[in-house]
Amino acid sequence: MDSLKDLLLAKDLDQPSDMKAIQAFLEKNLDAKFSISDYPNHLTISVGNGKLAYHLRTMLPALVAYSAPTKDIRIRIDSNLD
Repeated sequence: MDSLKDLLLAKDLDQPSDMKAIQAFLEKNLDAKFSISDYPNHLTISVGNGKLAYHLRTMLPALVAYSAPTKDIRIRIDSNLD
């Protein structure tokens, strides 16, 4: 029987490739703070205000083409990021 330590060392705890691709795209094309949250059925991108959310919404087709996500992408306004 494997110990808990062996199981945790064998587990891949990195971000999913979807999130890495989205993060790379946003870092290159968005000059603002953002965060990405992974949920079972969707990914949520949080930005600081409505103007950024609208700008991100217009970039969404390019983002989907670049990252090819397996989940839906949702955009959220989070005033703590402003």
